Amino acid sequence: MSKIIAIDIDLTIAQTDLGWLEWLKQSSVFFYEEEYLKDLELRQVDYYLPKYFELCATVEPMDYWKENRTYPTVSLLSGCVEAVEKLYKEGNTIAFVSYCMGCSEQVKNKIRFLKYHFGDIVGTDLHFIATKSKDLVRCDVLIDDRNSFLASMPEDVQLIKINTPYTQDKKLDRKYLLVDNWSQIYEELRKSL
Repeated sequence: MSKIIAIDIDLTIAQTDLGWLEWLKQSSVFFYEEEYLKDLELRQVDYYLPKYFELCATVEPMDYWKENRTYPTVSLLSGCVEAVEKLYKEGNTIAFVSYCMGCSEQVKNKIRFLKYHFGDIVGTDLHFIATKSKDLVRCDVLIDDRNSFLASMPEDVQLIKINTPYTQDKKLDRKYLLVDNWSQIYEELRKSL
């Protein structure tokens, strides 16, 4: 039976944190690198990376996300394209669902990114939903890295959480699958399809 599989973008298929970290390094007067590396080792890095920097006076920390520098050079998580392709070819509906910060440029950049990496796979079936409330999206499976989005989903939605070194703003008190890579995601979904 085919399913609707909702897939987050940032930290779920795209390593956008690495680009943001580099941009913050270039836009700061000081990087609290020792604190960052300690948190990284403990897998307790704050999602709000500007916490680890003293930024130049003219820099707005979220500007990185508003400009077209975020997605053109971002690396994909290993195996995500192949897994999405297999899931799509097996008859599932793939919907990319991403939190967007109210910036139309960010939405356009994410769509360009998805078309570039997944357009040949899903063609005209490329679905992108920009939202602040993922629980409003009807799906059978949500793949995400944030507890707050996963926890808000209806009880009948299968939850798959990508393991990241970042702290969470909410506890996830319901059943979910914690995965380290897209091979695990594909194998788990194959069992339940």
